[in-house]
Amino acid sequence: MPWQRLKQVAFSVLGWKPTDFSQATLRDYMAAIDGFNDLHASGSEGGMTQDRFQELKAQYGR
Repeated sequence: MPWQRLKQVAFSVLGWKPTDFSQATLRDYMAAIDGFNDLHASGSEGGMTQDRFQELKAQYGR
């Protein structure tokens, strides 16, 4: 298993902390990668709409 490469992706792409990585299972890691890929896939909407942002802002303030 290429642990060094897995750590690089976890820290730089996913924004994980070392404790996040050490506590995650390989399934957790793969699910996070799948989720990241789904959000950043070419042609997908991904992200939050302005309407949803305003809705959450009204609900939770700031």
